[in-house]
Amino acid sequence: MPTILILEDQDAVSEIIKINLEDQGFKVFVGKNGKMGLDILKDIMPEVIVLDIANGVQNALEAYLRKNKKDLVQTYSVPN
Repeated sequence: MPTILILEDQDAVSEIIKINLEDQGFKVFVGKNGKMGLDILKDIMPEVIVLDIANGVQNALEAYLRKNKKDLVQTYSVPN
């Protein structure tokens, strides 16, 4: 089952996205900020991250992804 991480600080918005994605068969994790997102990423590696860039989440995630880029590229690839 494909996994998606939602990083959104507004509960109503993240809940709407989560419900719609779960209805389509995705396993969904939700974090409210960059720190929560990084904590979740310690346990899972989602196929997709849905990100609210207006709340500053991207800074923490950018640092994480840059640090782990080599491992991510080796482990996960985009299907043709």
